[in-house]
Amino acid sequence: MPAPAVRLPGRLARWAHVLSYRTISGKLIIGLVLLFGLASAVVSVVTAQSLNNSLMSSLRSQVQSATTTWSHCANSGDHGPGGAPDGGGSGPDCYGVGQAPDTFLASLSASGTVQECHYNTSSSCTLTAEDTAALVSLPAQGAYNQPGSGLPQGPPPDPPTYTRMLPSLGVEFMFTKVTGPNNTMLVTGLPLTTVNAELEHVENTEHILFA
Repeated sequence: MPAPAVRLPGRLARWAHVLSYRTISGKLIIGLVLLFGLASAVVSVVTAQSLNNSLMSSLRSQVQSATTTWSHCANSGDHGPGGAPDGGGSGPDCYGVGQAPDTFLASLSASGTVQECHYNTSSSCTLTAEDTAALVSLPAQGAYNQPGSGLPQGPPPDPPTYTRMLPSLGVEFMFTKVTGPNNTMLVTGLPLTTVNAELEHVENTEHILFA
């Protein structure tokens, strides 16, 4: 004999009937749930991408502005990027002029060695070989006005930016790399810490909201 069918309690049975895919109401409810889930996923992706683009654009502008400030200072007198006298001249400490506290600044020689490196309120930093390789691998941009042109030299307008991780500092940066005085290369960077933290906060908020 077949086993007797299990009968659910009244209220549970009614919910099971409403949510059954065999009924019109069940199909509508399941369809709405799937549609809402898909819409939520699309909204989450679009919002995260739009915010990422906005934050990265803002950071890119800050890095380019810092590049211009440092390059103009380094090229303004007969001195090295850090203000050290070069050829008898003297100049301001370009590592500490008009830069945000978390700005990364480094000068590289023509051979690819780091001459000076400053990070966080002009405090010097020591880079590993892996860090140096990351900076050397950055594409370089020539000076806006070439030497001997009679015009002040500086970085090209809106130099391109690149993201690299410096393992010794444990920080991912957005960098520019432009020609400096005396065959040096000037590397300027700002950390992506704030951008990443803001994106993570928004994503966590969206997860809680949609849940």
